[in-house]
Amino acid sequence: MGNFNWIDLFIITALIRGGYIGFKRGTTNELIRLLATIFMVVISIQFYTKMSKSLETRFLLPAVPAQIASFGILVLVAYLLTKMFVDFLQDFIKFKFTATVDKVCGLCFGTLRGLLFASIILILFHISEIEELKLGVMNSISGGLTKDFAFYLHSLFFY
Repeated sequence: MGNFNWIDLFIITALIRGGYIGFKRGTTNELIRLLATIFMVVISIQFYTKMSKSLETRFLLPAVPAQIASFGILVLVAYLLTKMFVDFLQDFIKFKFTATVDKVCGLCFGTLRGLLFASIILILFHISEIEELKLGVMNSISGGLTKDFAFYLHSLFFY
């Protein structure tokens, strides 16, 4: 069991921020964005090792910087693609809920998006060779579980 540290504070902040944004946007916007974020996470985890090996051979990069770069590039590209798709879908898909249900479901979906965001950042920390970041994740109360959440989500689709 770890100690409460800055990683836990980061995770709590991501959850609160995600929940607040979801509460403000409502169910329809957050559901579409949550599905896009899930797609982004799953695709990034699935292909970053293959892409990093390609970066290693083509640009003679060491393994760790190639992994960080490939994961970051995949997250960025997947984010941009899903953002365009989400913006397109929001013009056509609108669900009607009561105001309370809309806000509460938006809060839940937004909190899940915050958890996925925190998970992506913690994966980058874990991949890096910066010992303080790795230890921060390992020694925190919720860092390991949050990092593993994205891998668990990936395993639902690819195993």
